[in-house]
Amino acid sequence: MIGIAIICGLTIFLFIMAAVNYLSGKHSGVEGRLRQYAEIDRSSKDQAAEQQSLRNNRLLAPVFKAAALFTSLPQLSKIEHTMQLAGLPLKAAEFVSLTVVSSLVIFTAAVLIMFNSVQPLLLTFLWLICIKLYIDRLITKRRQDFDSQLCDAIPMMSNAVKTGFSFMQVLSLIAEEMPQPIAGEFARTMREIQLGVVTEDALTNMAKRIQSPDLELVVTAVIIQRQIGGSLATVLDNISETINSRSKIKREIKTM
Repeated sequence: MIGIAIICGLTIFLFIMAAVNYLSGKHSGVEGRLRQYAEIDRSSKDQAAEQQSLRNNRLLAPVFKAAALFTSLPQLSKIEHTMQLAGLPLKAAEFVSLTVVSSLVIFTAAVLIMFNSVQPLLLTFLWLICIKLYIDRLITKRRQDFDSQLCDAIPMMSNAVKTGFSFMQVLSLIAEEMPQPIAGEFARTMREIQLGVVTEDALTNMAKRIQSPDLELVVTAVIIQRQIGGSLATVLDNISETINSRSKIKREIKTM
């Protein structure tokens, strides 16, 4: 009985998440083809259009209507930051509404099946723990993917600087040539700079979104280099060597 209720809630949650992910990535193929012919980044208008298409979708309409009820809740900024860390295309209020809806479904199904209130409450609490573990897993995997890609991106950045690329061109290179999630983060940082955000602040924002020690090391070194001068390529080469050494030590510790 309990298993049936969990399966129902999990199915609804994953179905809605899959629909959101599919619709949010619907235009990625077109955008990728356009980038082959011109350096085109998604503008804030493009992102707004994608979000509007999600809200106009009949399948997800109840979720977004429910989200409007949670927009005044406290701690939404913290949840919003968690969504960014996990790479989920949801606003904080939308995630809260999705969690509440799926929890109500599980609780109602459990009550109808078990005809009491204690076990359904425990089952709903277990469901909320599962959601928390799922989000934590997404955050961990995204950070690991980013760190792995960063090891390849730093030498690419150094080589680009040595060939005469400007810092903005280096950011554009990573955004276009590297896979997700690092490409999206560098593209977002580049857009922030183009919209008038100070370069140092844009880099710091990226470090806060990812919360990776390796990225924080890169951002700190780049900011210091921009303030006091020196060879950016040399700085990047030194950071690459440091990160690779740290990664080697971590692998050796895991094998012990």
